[in-house]
Amino acid sequence: MGCRDSLIDQVWPGISVSDDSLIQCIRDIRIALEDDARELVKTIVGRGYILKTQKKPMAVTHLPVIYVEPFDVAGDVTVSKPLSDELFEALLFRLTARAGASVIVDSNQKTNATYLVSGKVTCAEDTARIFLQIGRNAANEIVHSDIKSASDGQIRDLPDAVAEAVAARVHVHMIINDG
Repeated sequence: MGCRDSLIDQVWPGISVSDDSLIQCIRDIRIALEDDARELVKTIVGRGYILKTQKKPMAVTHLPVIYVEPFDVAGDVTVSKPLSDELFEALLFRLTARAGASVIVDSNQKTNATYLVSGKVTCAEDTARIFLQIGRNAANEIVHSDIKSASDGQIRDLPDAVAEAVAARVHVHMIINDG
């Protein structure tokens, strides 16, 4: 169980924040987990929060492996390709920073991956669109897919924003499903 003060100290060390900040973060976690019924993140009134996993944690014998595939490109390739490359690098940076996982990019090792991250970058005129999906390899299931888009000056921020969202989604999924 995470008590209120402990969570605030770990998330915002040395910063004075209100309960509203913590409540908003818990709300965002519930949205990311699609936990409308509040079954995964339970509130213990007056004490804190409990994250319920779908299965009991097992002894970790190996780290989950995340395979990041270079994103396909479409549309104006002179813009799509550099954006795709930047997204690939941002994903590697964000995912390798996550404890408890290893990241691979060698397509020959793809079958060893626990999670697969792939997608497509499309640019046309002053807009960019990124389709992404996260799959769980063993179950051959898509655990998350999304489309992010931006225009004009916001395009430059798109790879980092998408990479951070993917890393957070994979991390939460790993916690729930891999212990």
